[in-house]
Amino acid sequence: MRLPRLRFTIRSAMTLVACAGISVWLLVTAERVRREPNAATVCHLGRYRDNGEPFAYGHGSSPQVFWSRFWRRVLGRPWPGSFVCPCKSEFERTFAKGRKVDYLATSNDMNEMHDLMGPLMIEFQSSKKRRKTGRIN
Repeated sequence: MRLPRLRFTIRSAMTLVACAGISVWLLVTAERVRREPNAATVCHLGRYRDNGEPFAYGHGSSPQVFWSRFWRRVLGRPWPGSFVCPCKSEFERTFAKGRKVDYLATSNDMNEMHDLMGPLMIEFQSSKKRRKTGRIN
């Protein structure tokens, strides 16, 4: 009994090269995302919904964060863009003790979040004083 002969055509060679190229491109992108500096942490700037008090919160990177960063890099989208971190519900449950929060910004640099928080804190303090004194402006 003779075995069927495997045919190696130009079409199959082109398909094989294309598949190998896409695989290498995805692997290189994953490695670049994994080795990116400051990718070990994710920082958020947010406000409590009930009184508007700002806060900065940081946590370690998770698999969800890695895959969202990976697909954004593959598709050419900016990071963080419209990314919504899965830690929001956990943060509301544990740290905020049930208070609802709105994330205003997300970054890998906590210093950037603290710089953005300065004007928000000044605005919050002045609005708090206005509420105490009853002034509108």
